[in-house]
Amino acid sequence: MEKEARTHDHTREIAELAYSYWERRGYQDGHDVEDWLEAEQEVRRRLATQEEERYHTSTAA
Repeated sequence: MEKEARTHDHTREIAELAYSYWERRGYQDGHDVEDWLEAEQEVRRRLATQEEERYHTSTAA
């Protein structure tokens, strides 16, 4: 259940980020898939960075 909640949270984060790309472009249609994929990559990068920081923090202690 917790994993589902985290996945849902990431989906929402991706959607909000993709929406911000659409806004920034002036609401121009035709780039929805591109925006989604770019947002998905950005969220994955953020998650990987956070995970790496947690790992280094836990091993340094």
